[in-house]
Amino acid sequence: MWLISGPFDGELGNVSTTKTKLLRAGKKYHLGRKERQLIVNNKKISRDHCDFTVGPYTEDNQEDPCFVPRLEIYNAKEKAMSIDRGGDPFIVDPLSPYELRSGDTVNIVAGIAIQVEWKRIACFLPPARNLPSIPRQDCASIALVTRTHALATHHATSKYELTIPLATSLLSAVQLVKTEWLQECVRLGTVEDDTDSFKSTPLEQAFVLPLESKYRPTFSPGLSLAFKSFKFWEPNEERLNFLSWISLRPCLPTRMVKSMAIQESFACEAGDEYDGFPLTSGHAKWRQMLARPSENGRSGYKGHHHYG
Repeated sequence: MWLISGPFDGELGNVSTTKTKLLRAGKKYHLGRKERQLIVNNKKISRDHCDFTVGPYTEDNQEDPCFVPRLEIYNAKEKAMSIDRGGDPFIVDPLSPYELRSGDTVNIVAGIAIQVEWKRIACFLPPARNLPSIPRQDCASIALVTRTHALATHHATSKYELTIPLATSLLSAVQLVKTEWLQECVRLGTVEDDTDSFKSTPLEQAFVLPLESKYRPTFSPGLSLAFKSFKFWEPNEERLNFLSWISLRPCLPTRMVKSMAIQESFACEAGDEYDGFPLTSGHAKWRQMLARPSENGRSGYKGHHHYG
């Protein structure tokens, strides 16, 4: 999601307060002193000062958490604007467009700056019959993935339980939420306010996401008491790469090769290395794999697992 922060909707001359708003994909936003989607109530700002345009975000893009739609500013003034990009200055010529990047600060006039940021929200939606359906066409700039992903920020689940997908998400410091949290995000970002002259959504008026703590899953009845604690399931950076000293190299019978993808995902999310082969490949393949050095250069324990 593209976010824009600045002294919006304040009293005349007040540029000290900051409000953050959502810029929806496929839309153009006009910034001006009054009667615009983005209002900076200051005499230095003209009625049509500049525009912000967000590129499209298709259903195909939702499968790729790395995808970021284009954000462009158009300088509608006769004077140039400056952009601060990590300490480096860039100039937006008069009556000209310019592509923005996350973290850019746009000095629309002297003493008044606007910041833009790309906030990634990527939700892992595992295929499950008990999860409510989410219309993909309504998910404005939210990535929806059907398998665990290193860039996932949330994992939709109805209950806390000890499964490989949930364990993988814990290793990635992903927030576990009910699907209703995602539904509320979609509602806030797509349902237009009929009382607003520009039909803006709540997130376009002020970007405030629903609290994840209000949408916690329930505990599975089969969990032991030690796991029936919300703290255990909260994101924890200490879990990141906690298996980085191990190299997992299981050998599996051919009928179990499909499950290797699940184990590989789990191991890689934990910072581990993973390799494997079907038992039908023979002893030569097994010796070749054992002789292969660890890519992380560490001399830690290498676990070998035999199945079937």
